[in-house]
Amino acid sequence: MSSWQNAVIKKILRRHKLKAVFRYRSIKSKRRLQERRAAILNLIPGGEFTDVKIGNIKGQLIEAENMVPGRIILYLHGGTYCTGSVKSYRILARKLADVCNSQLLIINYRLAPENPYPGAIEDSMMAYMWLLDNGYKAKDIFIMGDSAGGGLALATGLKIKELGLDMPSGFVCMSPWTDLTLSGESFKGRAKRDSILNPKVVKKCAKLYYGDHDPADFLISPLFGDFTGFPPVMIQVGTEEMLYDDSARLVHKLKNSKVTVRFEVWKKMFHVWQFFYLVLPESREAVEGIGKFVKDPEFNEKLQTSFR
Repeated sequence: MSSWQNAVIKKILRRHKLKAVFRYRSIKSKRRLQERRAAILNLIPGGEFTDVKIGNIKGQLIEAENMVPGRIILYLHGGTYCTGSVKSYRILARKLADVCNSQLLIINYRLAPENPYPGAIEDSMMAYMWLLDNGYKAKDIFIMGDSAGGGLALATGLKIKELGLDMPSGFVCMSPWTDLTLSGESFKGRAKRDSILNPKVVKKCAKLYYGDHDPADFLISPLFGDFTGFPPVMIQVGTEEMLYDDSARLVHKLKNSKVTVRFEVWKKMFHVWQFFYLVLPESREAVEGIGKFVKDPEFNEKLQTSFR
């Protein structure tokens, strides 16, 4: 049974009509709205961060207490490839660094429509190479992301594989957007249950990102990639998501490729509920589970599908 906090948050999300915010505001105004909200959340103390610049990419290196030497997370934020930033996701990034006893690098990868594909994946690859060039070992790197960032994390892994580079230790994807062809049954079937995403806006942002490229390209829609040889992958998704099938179909493909997968289906949960860890018990539990995935080998040996 889901918490009362979950019910309240979903009502608030609907009442404030986030769908209408996406539908009627320009992308630039949506970005400004996110930044204003983030400014309030970022007043909460905790974590140390250092500004970094990788080529033309700005980012932040976040440090947590009790860090394991050498361990680092490359975090790729969500936002339908059109919004999101280091500032707007720092609050979640700080928590992930904390529960994983890890450093965390979060970057402002280029966004559409100003910079469509392949801008985002070029930047994520540059960040991965920067980590390797600065002494981090692939076996100590985890690539994580939410929504579009979850899809970008997997696409980055596929590019790493294509180039024959050492693969990271694992991937964590929260409500990942893996299919920009939007062919999943849940895209329409669960749209009315989704408290966050609007189908028309998702379609628009998908087109802005892939532009003149084929949306079925595996570096755009990693669902269609070859995951043979991938390290362990953790995926968390809620039952109330229009992108639910982006996770379910991906898990099926990963298992067929003999990849070790932990697939967590959270009942009554909405898109990227992990972001609300300050007030939502299910969010805190989900984020703590990510920490276990990173820190506990025995936890990884028992990877399985779970319904919560």
